[in-house]
Amino acid sequence: MLLKIKIHSAVDTITNSSSIIYNYQDKSVETVKVMINEFAKAFNIDKTADDMFYIGCFCPVDRYLEEEYNDNEENLEELNENGYDKIKTEKDVEKVIKNVLTGKIKKPEWMEYIENCEDYNGFLPESLLYLVPKSKEYKVLGEKIIKFINSSKQEATYE
Repeated sequence: MLLKIKIHSAVDTITNSSSIIYNYQDKSVETVKVMINEFAKAFNIDKTADDMFYIGCFCPVDRYLEEEYNDNEENLEELNENGYDKIKTEKDVEKVIKNVLTGKIKKPEWMEYIENCEDYNGFLPESLLYLVPKSKEYKVLGEKIIKFINSSKQEATYE
């Protein structure tokens, strides 16, 4: 079971309004591990975040399939050399994410390339923190962590 957390990275103030910007934040992996480890220590649990969960940071699945990253012949050739030509559907991307999370494969270069591509506004992509329980006994804890992190509400008005 993959649990995903949308990482709220910045709130920008633009004139008299504000907008929320989500961008790629791979540093969140270490931050959530520290938080889980502190909880475990506080409650005398002899486990670490790495003992309980597979944790990783990725873009939304559809981001990896967007044409703007593979419309440049030079980029496409380099991406294909790293296995991107085998990625056709969201299920293909999800399989790669799961294999990266569980340590079966190293994160492919094409994935890292896309995660570091800015959009037309110059922003890096939003990111999702994946938290996958290594055992059923950690599923509820993972769900509670996700619920807590996603508990804040945001609202933006555009004029």
